[in-house]
Amino acid sequence: MKMDVICPIDGRELDAVDAVSPSAVPAIVAAARGAGEWWAGIGADERKMRLMAWARKIATGLEDVAQLIHEDMGKPYDDARTEIVGALNLVLWAISNADRVLGDREVPVGPGLEGIKAFVRYRPYGVVGVIGPWNFPVMTPVGIFAFALAAGNAVVFKPSEFTPRAALWLAQAFSEVVPEQPVLQVINGRGDVGRALVAAKPDKVAFTGSHEVGRAVYEQCASLMIPALLELGGKNALIVADDADIDAAVRSAVYGAFQNSGQACIGISRLIVLDSVYDELVPKLREAAGRIQASRDGDLGPIVTDRQLVALAAHIADALDKGATLLLDGRPTQGSRFASPTILENVPEDALICREETFAPALIVLRAATMDEAVKIANGTAYGLGGSVFSRDHGTAIADRLRSGMTAINAAAAFAFVPGLPFGGVGDSGFGRKHGDEGLREFARPHSIAIVSPGQGREGFGRPSQVVDSMVSGIRAALGVGA
Repeated sequence: MKMDVICPIDGRELDAVDAVSPSAVPAIVAAARGAGEWWAGIGADERKMRLMAWARKIATGLEDVAQLIHEDMGKPYDDARTEIVGALNLVLWAISNADRVLGDREVPVGPGLEGIKAFVRYRPYGVVGVIGPWNFPVMTPVGIFAFALAAGNAVVFKPSEFTPRAALWLAQAFSEVVPEQPVLQVINGRGDVGRALVAAKPDKVAFTGSHEVGRAVYEQCASLMIPALLELGGKNALIVADDADIDAAVRSAVYGAFQNSGQACIGISRLIVLDSVYDELVPKLREAAGRIQASRDGDLGPIVTDRQLVALAAHIADALDKGATLLLDGRPTQGSRFASPTILENVPEDALICREETFAPALIVLRAATMDEAVKIANGTAYGLGGSVFSRDHGTAIADRLRSGMTAINAAAAFAFVPGLPFGGVGDSGFGRKHGDEGLREFARPHSIAIVSPGQGREGFGRPSQVVDSMVSGIRAALGVGA
């Protein structure tokens, strides 16, 4: 069975890749289970060596992979190269830190229990099913399955049907350094293949995509008692305080809102500006965004899916019908997928674009009389993924009040470039974390072990009262309570 790959830049057919039948997925997961046992058994040092060899292959073929990303989803070539560099940084971090994070961890025992040695040992789940997005087809899934692989798991990866070829390249490169077993497998297909992957009962599922599809994945996982990591959408806000560097805030707002044609879960979609600096900022914002153009060779690539084109048109039309004002109109012409930046102001709270993820190059600018109001607006959605604060002196204090998984101060999304920071959200933005220590532990289950020294046992009937006396004395001493 073949699946066509269509270039969103010009609509031409790029390739036809092999797609799996949903009925074939259980056997693929079963093969991964045996491969995972082998992969876990070769030990951390050998895994580290193999993953480093894989990273070198990616670095060597970086331009080839970037070209596949560029063709499959239209991202400008240099943006695609930047994405791969980000992915490689994540691989290197996982390789370098797996031993530290997942090594045995000794745990202190309570007062009166001195005869017990306690420690936590981290064990791989076994098979991790990864369902990836099309907007960052390399960095996002690699930031998940590199950590899963470093933790000793096998991976079955279903990429988006829009961007299958980079995934196949990554899997082929991996098989060249791990030829013995199918430790990393790619299954191409559409939604029915993703559902079949979950139905085949991998030991954990990691999904990146929309809130709507993520909810369906979560419901399926819950019915099968499969733990899940969900990285879903966002309605991220950038707050500009009255002590902000306005020029820097404008640069970051334009980049954060329109990079990747606005097709980013951590993209800035709401710019909340204090009254005292609003009139200074808005003309600069309009001018800077007006210089950004979407075209075949422009700053921005195409809108990839029909769904996003429909959402963009519907959100802008709804806002205008409810009294919003267009500061900049970058809507695509009829039949085109190229959307340049659109900016709206005077947008009412009940407009769709205030509440729903647009996933396209559209930014709304909102006034706030006070910082309390700005924070209330920022927190006023069901989402809670990322966000940003611009303030010279109060950035951290403001960030502490935001309901989100990540916040950048004096930048749009600096947290995304730090491999050691956990990445994820709250609310409708999902749960679980990739990247950082938390990202490694996401794919390793803790196994608690307690060892009792010979002659130090406290279990059993008929134990001497002085054993309990010792325990009581120990806990009283720890609490500062007299006999």
